[in-house]
Amino acid sequence: KVKKMSDSIDPTVNAAIDLMQRLPPSNMQNNLGYLLQLVPALAADLLDVIDQPLETGVCRQSGAEYVLCEFNRDQDSHRSPWSNEYDPPLEDGRVPSAELRDLEVRANDIFRSYRDQYYGGGVSSVYCFDTDDGFAAAVLIKKVSEGQRGVARGVWDAIHVIDVKPGSNGRFVYKIVSTIILSAVTDGNKIDLCGSVTRNGDQELALKGSDVNHAHMVNIGN
Repeated sequence: KVKKMSDSIDPTVNAAIDLMQRLPPSNMQNNLGYLLQLVPALAADLLDVIDQPLETGVCRQSGAEYVLCEFNRDQDSHRSPWSNEYDPPLEDGRVPSAELRDLEVRANDIFRSYRDQYYGGGVSSVYCFDTDDGFAAAVLIKKVSEGQRGVARGVWDAIHVIDVKPGSNGRFVYKIVSTIILSAVTDGNKIDLCGSVTRNGDQELALKGSDVNHAHMVNIGN
């Protein structure tokens, strides 16, 4: 997904975004790499506004797969949601607070079950991180299908980012931005389809019950 251009963004960045919007999404990673070689000074800005297809890794401790993305990256290492450890090891890597880590562990268990029931497998990860006035969670699901119904290979990448902040009267405001990146190649490479769509929304909800993290999970699921 390439976000829309904005008047508040540097004109050079807008030009790069405009170029990426005109190139095939299936070659996004290669095209972005070439673009960053041409203008390395734009790396931070472009990586912040361009969602790339998800990649996966394997947790050294649990052996479970997890999603590699900007939400669990610190320098050149990625944090596993299953062990809370970085690979390659990173002594001072960013980790969520103890309370938020509890929410992250619960969310990963819940969305793993959801992934299996709704997608029939795949790889899912949930990453939580503290913000200045609340917290945020990234829910990521990658599903790869091969050799089914005339499709040689199909890939579904779902990226949901939820920002949670205190609202009015003890309630919380949940803002979500969801991006789906889809690609499919038919048998014999006769047709190569790819594209993405982004939607957003927000709700202000109360926490029900004494278990705050459970209440947040219910609200996020709704």
